[in-house]
Amino acid sequence: VATGTTIEAGAKLGTGAYSLNGTSSHVTVGSTSDWNFVHDGSGATVSAWVYRNGSQTGNGGIFVTEGGQSTTTGFGLGIRSGGNAYARTINTSNSWQVCEDTSSSVSTGVWHHILATIDSTSIKLYVDGTLNSSHTISGTLKSGNSSYRAVGRAYSGSAWSYLNGKLDDMGIYSRVLTATEIGKLANNNQSATKGFDSDDTSTNNIANGKFSFN
Repeated sequence: VATGTTIEAGAKLGTGAYSLNGTSSHVTVGSTSDWNFVHDGSGATVSAWVYRNGSQTGNGGIFVTEGGQSTTTGFGLGIRSGGNAYARTINTSNSWQVCEDTSSSVSTGVWHHILATIDSTSIKLYVDGTLNSSHTISGTLKSGNSSYRAVGRAYSGSAWSYLNGKLDDMGIYSRVLTATEIGKLANNNQSATKGFDSDDTSTNNIANGKFSFN
C-alpha cells in the first residue's frame, strides 16, 4: 500500500522509480507474517537502488521490519541523515546487531546500490557492489513476526522518519546472494522484471524477490 508516493521518470532501471518526499511518503509491504525469514538467521538479502535528494531527519528506511527499539523484532536497512548506510537486527537478549557504513558513502544527487546480507553468523553491507562493512552476530537472532513492514521510512520507537529521494529495483531474497550475484545487481545486469511473490519457493534465480517500479 503506497502512501504519498509517486512513480516518476528518472529511474535507475526501466522507466519509473518511487519518489519519496522525506516527510510522509512510504509503502507498506506484505503482511506481518511475510518477513520473518529476513531476520530469523536462515539467510536473506535485501537490495535497492537509492537516490538521495538531500537532507533528511533521522533514519531514512529502505526496507524496515523492526520498530526502532531492541524489545521489538525485525530487520532494518536504511540510511542515516549523514549518508551512512546501515543494516541491523536484534538478538534474543534484546541487543542490537548493527552493521554500518562509517564513511558516509551514500552521497546525494546520484544513484547508489545498497545491499545487505544476513544469516545466523553475520550481517554484511555492500555499497555499489563493494563490501563496505561486516558485523559478526552475537548470540541468537530473534525470530517472530513484526507489525512494522515499510519501504521508505523507519521507526525510532516514538516516531517515523522518512527517506528523501527515490527507490528503484528493490529485491528481497530468501538466501544470501553470492559476491558474483551482488556484483551483477550493482552493475545493472539484472532488470526489474519480476514482482515479489511471497508464495514463490524458488530461490535459485537471482530475479526472484524483485520489486519492479517500472
